[in-house]
Amino acid sequence: MTRGEQLSRAIGAMDPACAAILDTHPAPESLLESAGESDGLRALIPSLARYTASEAFGARPALTNLHAAAAYLKARYIGIQVERFSLLSLTSAGRLIEYTILQDGTLDETAFYLREVLRTVARTKADAAVLCHNHPGGTKRPSRADLDCTLNALRALKPLGVALLDHLILAGEDAVSLRADGWLDSALWDTQNGGGRLAKKWTGG
Repeated sequence: MTRGEQLSRAIGAMDPACAAILDTHPAPESLLESAGESDGLRALIPSLARYTASEAFGARPALTNLHAAAAYLKARYIGIQVERFSLLSLTSAGRLIEYTILQDGTLDETAFYLREVLRTVARTKADAAVLCHNHPGGTKRPSRADLDCTLNALRALKPLGVALLDHLILAGEDAVSLRADGWLDSALWDTQNGGGRLAKKWTGG
């Protein structure tokens, strides 16, 4: 039995939920080898859970509506205890091109840099994008800053022909959609360039 297999079993003993996932989606040896004993193993559990949960979706999942995107993003945010901004770059058919971490912050705030969004969609040649960040404290209500950064992204992406499909806020077990929940005027979403049928059916499930 390799060192990685030993650590995998030890982690599974500490967290049975991880054990079930590891049976079908083994973690890479390099990830397991980075752990030490006891506290090191426990510290590794959130990273391992994120890896295995997101791997279950496959390399290029079809994220064609907000429910699918929310499920995928919840996997990516398992155990994250600081605010993290991320971006999903998608094809016109809703296939994931890349999941990108834009910025990590503190427990209750993180900076938002529009240039990083623009740089990422240009690099990935995305047809559509989804912004996401979490509220580790569990607050479901978006802040004024959350709304402002969404407006700025909508305005900046429109001339590029890249549709911003949504901005999702993960709060506990919930995913708040700024689009579906009406936090911004629906016309701002509906009059974008790009996105095609993907944009039209985004909130329909």
